[in-house]
Amino acid sequence: MSRAIATAVILALIASPLLAQPEVEAQVNLDRMAEQQQLQDRIEKLVEMGMDREAALFLTALNEGGMEPSQLMLMLILAEEGGEEMLPLMLMNNAPGRSGAPAVVDRGDELLIVDGGTLYVIDMTTNTLKSKLKYAAPERLEDSGVFSLIAPLMNEGRDRARQTACLSNLKQIGLGFAMYMQEHDGMIPEENWVEALMPYINNRPVFTCPTRPDLPVAYALNGALLGANVNALPDVGQTVLAFESNLGGDAPVGGADAVPPEGVHEGGINVLFVDGHVKWMRAEAAIALLAAPVE
Repeated sequence: MSRAIATAVILALIASPLLAQPEVEAQVNLDRMAEQQQLQDRIEKLVEMGMDREAALFLTALNEGGMEPSQLMLMLILAEEGGEEMLPLMLMNNAPGRSGAPAVVDRGDELLIVDGGTLYVIDMTTNTLKSKLKYAAPERLEDSGVFSLIAPLMNEGRDRARQTACLSNLKQIGLGFAMYMQEHDGMIPEENWVEALMPYINNRPVFTCPTRPDLPVAYALNGALLGANVNALPDVGQTVLAFESNLGGDAPVGGADAVPPEGVHEGGINVLFVDGHVKWMRAEAAIALLAAPVE
């Protein structure tokens, strides 16, 4: 064999795997595209059944992770009853084997809690456990074929969950205030309001917003109400009692200047009113409300 022919053979042997590589990659890409199309078809069927598209995405991801048919049926029922906000939590840090604080969604008469791979439904009218559901989730969500479809929604779902958990915190703080004021003739604490409420709440983590875990107490008492009597207030439904602040400390007290100007949750903050109701407000609206005199 001539040197030229030998060289040609060697080059052909070296080049053949390289030439075949794009073909292999093309087949992998085609398989991936086919998988994505099957998943998309599954999602579209759920949407046609009347399910919210985001809920259909998350349910499909859970199903990819090995959810049993009975679990899937229960999750379908939950989604139909307005429980879509819990689904992203189940795909994040609350799956079996993952660490993370329990996630809470307050739906008025019901409290939904995700913790350690179990969804708990608490009946708030009777303070009893209504039901619980253990669920399966992917060990590595990024290995699921549906991941690329839901990835853009993950951060959005996480932010909504944290905002909802923060609202739940303030609602519990509001209950603590209500019990304190009932036993103190309507008076709001004059000193260290956090410690004053602890006997009624007995849950220190409730003072921490999950969006800002570095602040042990993420909420401030409205300084205009320090030591005031709520029975003398003309409009308890429009008077701020506590709000998300940028002060920090053991028991923050402040006013309009203590509101984070950029907000905490999507440009706004959660606010607790004297009558016990809580709501999200734009930062500028909360600043204006706190700046108005309490008459």
